[in-house]
Amino acid sequence: MTFRYTFFFVLLLLVSYVSIMADPYDSLGMLKHLPDPGQPGFSLKDSSIVVWDTHFGEFEHKIRLEKLLDNPCFRLLDVHSPEIDKKFFTGRQYMSAIFRKLPCQNQEDQWITINSDEIQLASLNRVSSAVVLARARVLYDKEQDPDHIVLALAVLDEQKEMKRYLTINGSYFRSTPGQWFEMSLLTQVSTIVPVNGSIKLSVVGEGDRQVMVSDLHLDVLSVKK
Repeated sequence: MTFRYTFFFVLLLLVSYVSIMADPYDSLGMLKHLPDPGQPGFSLKDSSIVVWDTHFGEFEHKIRLEKLLDNPCFRLLDVHSPEIDKKFFTGRQYMSAIFRKLPCQNQEDQWITINSDEIQLASLNRVSSAVVLARARVLYDKEQDPDHIVLALAVLDEQKEMKRYLTINGSYFRSTPGQWFEMSLLTQVSTIVPVNGSIKLSVVGEGDRQVMVSDLHLDVLSVKK
């Protein structure tokens, strides 16, 4: 069997890829530079596979996750998070994400939107895990510091006790006081642990200061890959 996908990895000090053809275990001599990270499609061939991670992709090479998530040339396939949640010093939870290069045009919607801030894990309709993207539009005034605006995703058990708590700060996103901006948080969640568990979304500001929040919802990655 011949493998015709090309895999791109963000590794060490290079944005690079491993081309896997006849032998998926023979990577000697196959390490190459990513063609052009500055182009919308990175000048990659269709069906190429890009593997992004928080450290090498975003910190080392300044390729933000949103650049791939919002890019019509790429489709998210999967997300992998450590068993124990770890926030990288940039403010992003550590994770890796796998994308496939597609023709650069409007792609079919890969997300199923749940317009609620509290969602039962079982309602995600996945066998054991699901890739989810919490989203919210936020408005704050000039007296507020976006670093103190937090989008949070909590995983609760049946007794509403917190089992996971993931956050991302507003300063991580481009924003201007008095103008709406979008915050998002991508992760993978178990749909069976905790049993009868749920996801709770929230946006909080600093102390007693309030921020305006619109369109707080959860997107679930469709199973079609």
